[in-house]
Amino acid sequence: MTGIQAMVRQIQMMRPYIPTDGPIHEKFIAEMLKLKNQGKTAPQIADAFGISVERARNAIRSAKT
Repeated sequence: MTGIQAMVRQIQMMRPYIPTDGPIHEKFIAEMLKLKNQGKTAPQIADAFGISVERARNAIRSAKT
């Protein structure tokens, strides 16, 4: 299993724990920032976490401030 496959597997295991509304837990935002720093786009991150692109962008934006 490559590093990317392991990362995707780990994210897929977390997917059910992200609520469809309300705040996103800090540990998920930290994972999103790691992906963003690796050069992933917001749509790729949103797809990996199973959330909307808008929520992913807002989470990343709020974490950077």
